[in-house]
Amino acid sequence: MMLIGCDFHPSWQQISWFEEMVTALGNEVWIGDAAKIRASDVRQQKHDKRDAELLLKLLMEKRFPRIWTPSSQQRDLRQLLIHRYKLVRLRAQAKNGLQHLAMNQGCRTKGGCGVKRDSRCCASFR
Repeated sequence: MMLIGCDFHPSWQQISWFEEMVTALGNEVWIGDAAKIRASDVRQQKHDKRDAELLLKLLMEKRFPRIWTPSSQQRDLRQLLIHRYKLVRLRAQAKNGLQHLAMNQGCRTKGGCGVKRDSRCCASFR
């Protein structure tokens, strides 16, 4: 098994495919807090080779500042929740639009909900 460590970058939020591929091969990916990794280095210059050496050093010394990343199941659940939220919002917009139309036609008052009166009025729309 190989341990792969990298620092987090905001543009990498859609990199779950890489994590899945590496873990399918039997390896492990750790994503670290970029600010804490940067703070652990005394040099201010940014250089890829030096950054790689720093990541290796932190991993070997067991000081790697690992951040929490959601599992694939948690990511799927989040996507489902986001989709549900959008559907609920669309339904509310549609209901509000229909209520607005009914109020403009005089079938519905703003405060009350007269079911019998509303159904007779809506039947007159047909």
